[in-house]
Amino acid sequence: MYDINDCYKIIFEAMAENLSLNNIAERIYRYTKQGVVFISGSGRLMASAGFGGDKNSFSFFRKEHLSWNGYELFFVKKKVGKSTLYTEPIYDKKKVSGYVLLICEDMKDGEFFEKLGRFLAKIVERFFAQEQKRYLYNQSLRRHIIAWAMMEDDIDTGQVKELQGGKYMAVLFLKRGNTAAGLSGFLRDNGSSAYVYENEWEVRVLFCKLTDRSAGRIRKRMDECQLTGCVSELFSDWHLCRAKQHLLARIIRSGKSVPGEQGIRQEKEWFIPGIYSYATPLIEEAGLMDYSIQRLLEEDEEKHTGLYHTLKVYLICENNITLAAKKLHIHRNTLVYRLKQIEKCLEVDLNDTENSWDLLAFIMMHDMVRRKTGERKER
Repeated sequence: MYDINDCYKIIFEAMAENLSLNNIAERIYRYTKQGVVFISGSGRLMASAGFGGDKNSFSFFRKEHLSWNGYELFFVKKKVGKSTLYTEPIYDKKKVSGYVLLICEDMKDGEFFEKLGRFLAKIVERFFAQEQKRYLYNQSLRRHIIAWAMMEDDIDTGQVKELQGGKYMAVLFLKRGNTAAGLSGFLRDNGSSAYVYENEWEVRVLFCKLTDRSAGRIRKRMDECQLTGCVSELFSDWHLCRAKQHLLARIIRSGKSVPGEQGIRQEKEWFIPGIYSYATPLIEEAGLMDYSIQRLLEEDEEKHTGLYHTLKVYLICENNITLAAKKLHIHRNTLVYRLKQIEKCLEVDLNDTENSWDLLAFIMMHDMVRRKTGERKER
């Protein structure tokens, strides 16, 4: 039999010696010989002791994160083999910020472990309150685990029926360049259909069960919140989720070094930079250069005209003057005037489809090479 008072004493001694979750978990394990696990409200493994030696434990946690399989065992079945789990939530201002899991082999000690779990949840609150500050959006542990599994691990839609039906849309936001208030406000407004995965640098979102109309409302709300990011086209095949996120990341990186390209980038409009980013090493090796584009850049540098960026946006918009003028925030007539200047400088007909695609290809390749060169200089 265990003595709860002895356990309290051990915990306080551990905190006085080394104020860390790992030390607390290790001391409790030494006394009880039962597993102790601390999990954040987002599913991150904060500390553990006496758990992990089992040959199947690799499937419970992956990359220091609770897996979907682990979630089902710990929070649905509440069983690991013949052991019983005692789960105690940790609160931060009435919101769950984490969990204490105690893995007990003997049901006779249930009352002791329940008391121990409640005590631990109070003692470690500060650690989890600090951890929770890393996240912009508060969602249930179930949604956190689903989002993480979709973006970083693996999950089958057959396991999670709530994801089935309708269309999907992937969105990627960089935390740098967006306000915390703008991002968290947008996520709160659209959280009912969203699964959100966050890390230190970015926020990835998967919207499920969408129609064309509901997707349009979400895109409009992004613009209203003045967010910067990249959004995919609607897709119906679940297995494209991770591929879409990889493409959005490429598209985001391809535009980072180009001034004036803020706001939401649509996959349809920005897939070319993403594709060309894969070809950058070959472009650099070949020393590819289009001298007509170089003349345009020299004109911009000499007269501060911004014609290069104007041409790029116009070509990405598939030569649509109205759409390009809107994205450039200029009057339609101003754009027409600039296009005439560009045609004169480059000595090309922009209405020629073949010319337009060639120019756009050179622009995208030039941007990739310029960005890579800049990165090397910074190093």
